[in-house]
Amino acid sequence: MAAAAAPLRCHLSDFPDELLLRILSFLPARDATAAAVLSRRWRSLWLSSGVVYLDSRSFGRSSWQTERNFSSYERRTTQCEDCKGFLRAAAKALAAAAAAAPITRLTFVAKIDSLICRPDVLSDDRDLLAAVLSNPAVRRVEELHVEVEHWSGLPLRFASLPSESLRVLRAVNCSPVAAPAAAAFPRLAELHLHDCNVPLVELQPIVHAAPQLATLHLESCRIREKEEVSYTPPGMAAQVYRLVCPAVTALVFESCDFEISVELDAPRLQSFRYMGAVQLCDRLSLNPIRPISMIQVANLHLTEDHNAIIGRGQVCIPSLFWRFIRNFRTAKVLRLKLDFSMDRIALEMIQDNDMLDGHTILFRNLKRLDLDAQYTLGNEASSMVTLANLLHGSPVVHDLRLKLRRDMLNWMNKPPSVDQEARADFNKSVDRFRHRRTPMRSQLGGEGHHKTLMHSHLGGEEDDNDYKASDIIPVLSEQSFNCLDNSLRRASLHSCMDKSNCLGVQLAKFFAKNARVLEEMHIDDGSHKMCEHMNASVSEMG
Repeated sequence: MAAAAAPLRCHLSDFPDELLLRILSFLPARDATAAAVLSRRWRSLWLSSGVVYLDSRSFGRSSWQTERNFSSYERRTTQCEDCKGFLRAAAKALAAAAAAAPITRLTFVAKIDSLICRPDVLSDDRDLLAAVLSNPAVRRVEELHVEVEHWSGLPLRFASLPSESLRVLRAVNCSPVAAPAAAAFPRLAELHLHDCNVPLVELQPIVHAAPQLATLHLESCRIREKEEVSYTPPGMAAQVYRLVCPAVTALVFESCDFEISVELDAPRLQSFRYMGAVQLCDRLSLNPIRPISMIQVANLHLTEDHNAIIGRGQVCIPSLFWRFIRNFRTAKVLRLKLDFSMDRIALEMIQDNDMLDGHTILFRNLKRLDLDAQYTLGNEASSMVTLANLLHGSPVVHDLRLKLRRDMLNWMNKPPSVDQEARADFNKSVDRFRHRRTPMRSQLGGEGHHKTLMHSHLGGEEDDNDYKASDIIPVLSEQSFNCLDNSLRRASLHSCMDKSNCLGVQLAKFFAKNARVLEEMHIDDGSHKMCEHMNASVSEMG
């Protein structure tokens, strides 16, 4: 008999030092220090990581709910003791870590009680973060992460930051306060602000002080000109503020609240990502004067927020959308996701519509177009107007990827056992494929090119040679598209195909028939239910 297999052993001590240091970097300093009791090897391991995680919550007492029976004097005394204890512990942790290796990454997490500036604790008007950053041990920090748990946030004073060494700054629930004009951040390359109040009069000097700033990421931020902004009356345009970003190559605005209109002057911009309500697209634009030919990738995720138009009167959503995407006319890759039906932005007469200044060619350099959108049952034709506009506007695209979803109500009503059902249908399809009489894959002729068609749900058992143009959505079949005639090499279609004449099936037939230089076509119905709609007689569509 073969010898019994040795029992499987898996101990943390078996991991290499590099992996252990990575694990310890996610622990607050108090917990990382406690790891020293594990063994002699762990005694000074965390000190050599160059990473310090300071979490004031580790030094706090009970929360406000448990302190509700305290008197005001007892509560102030408790907060004062917590603050002093945290500062003492932070100073010891920083000194111990700096003695072993330079501190290059610092994480600071604070809760409400620790942020109170108390004359009996701090020697001046600094807050707790500024007091920690005044420690000489952090002057060589390259990555700083600040996270605050307080409804009013925390002023993030750039004058207190390690200006000479800082490369990456991430702040959560803070309000940036610019340093004096003489301050400079020569190495700052990434600035990430999340859930912050961002007055542009404070942000602009920070950008100017960082000549190497390449990544600017604003997420869930409140964009305003000053700390206090007067209300914009209905019918009046919001004030326009120009934000100059001379070195920024990657820019992100995600779920931000624009209290003013922002015009971006970013001549070196290469990557842009935006997520927000389509009703507010006019609040953000790129400077049309400066050249933006360097932009490569645009990721646009547009939602529909009916509350966004309250107080602004009626807005023309198609106009807002098409004017907005014109900002990215030089992009080579466009990823467009719409969380609403495409018919909401359809332009029936794009050639004669002044929304595009009379130009139907939106993207002269676009090579790849990804469209993830919804369509409404019974209103597919209007949705295809939007697709036609995009195809007209992309004459040289060679990679088209479509993901078309029905309205969210139908999507949410899927049966809970859909995964099990799909797996059973897939196994049945594989069995039928193995016992097929004719091949599933055909080489389709067409001007010297071969079309590989991954075929599913394209019309049941009928012969595809018999389908007519009337079966295709008219708004597409009645037009000519330059990209289909000359450039489109790859098409990918992800759509529900539960009927032989549904939108997904008609689109697959349309591209198979009209894309003259198509080399690859990938079709995914999302359910693996191929066995009932498989057609093995595809031939000579080119």
